[in-house]
Amino acid sequence: MIRVKNLNLQMNGRKFLESINFELGKNSALGILGKSGAGKSLLTKSLIRLVDKRFVLRADELSVANFAPLKLNAKALRNLRSKVGFVFQDARASFHPMFDMGEIFEMHLKERVKFGKKERKRLAFSWLERLGFDDMELIWHSYAHQLSAGMAMRAQLALNLSLGAEILLCDEITSGLDESNTQNIISIFKALKNEKSFVLISHELDFIKALSDEIILLEKGKLIEKSLAKDFFNAPKSAYGKELLSLYKENYAFKSA
Repeated sequence: MIRVKNLNLQMNGRKFLESINFELGKNSALGILGKSGAGKSLLTKSLIRLVDKRFVLRADELSVANFAPLKLNAKALRNLRSKVGFVFQDARASFHPMFDMGEIFEMHLKERVKFGKKERKRLAFSWLERLGFDDMELIWHSYAHQLSAGMAMRAQLALNLSLGAEILLCDEITSGLDESNTQNIISIFKALKNEKSFVLISHELDFIKALSDEIILLEKGKLIEKSLAKDFFNAPKSAYGKELLSLYKENYAFKSA
């Protein structure tokens, strides 16, 4: 699904990502960890060339969902971004405030899905229902500001899935959600894992541990650790990985007390 060899990203001579290598298989999840500013979001956006045009992005190999992003024209890049959905941290801000959900879904689906209008709506409703909505008509006629953070996140996921996303790139999607909504998102992703692949950025190790098969750890734009998730949570190799796990165990002990 994703293959990255020697990916580098720079601007004006400054290196933001350096010599990044990893792979993501079908129906699997990769967790990306690192401090703020380590390059996690830039790496994820680089996979679909969503970075600012001032950046220079190079790689010996970059293959995503059978596309070669570095070689695509604008039209082909839009096709890639329907197969590989980017899920933003602030879901409500990702929707245009002047249009309701139905209008937003229809605008996107009309361009990408070769069905009639009724069939497009049925497709959207099927995903909204799978993501836990009971009253799809109510959501369809709601504006982003009328949705809770958890509802907006699920609506954003439903839109990406309706467009045919095979891979979801998720940037801190549980940030700002309460425990109940976070567990809801985890349950949804577990149910989707036999159909989709995920790249997950998060500072919340409970979320990463629950879903990830493999983990990479970034520090100052460099990949400092790559391992199976079970190995990382048992015995991380890097100093920063050990620090993260220690903080995680302390927090877990505090919550369990």
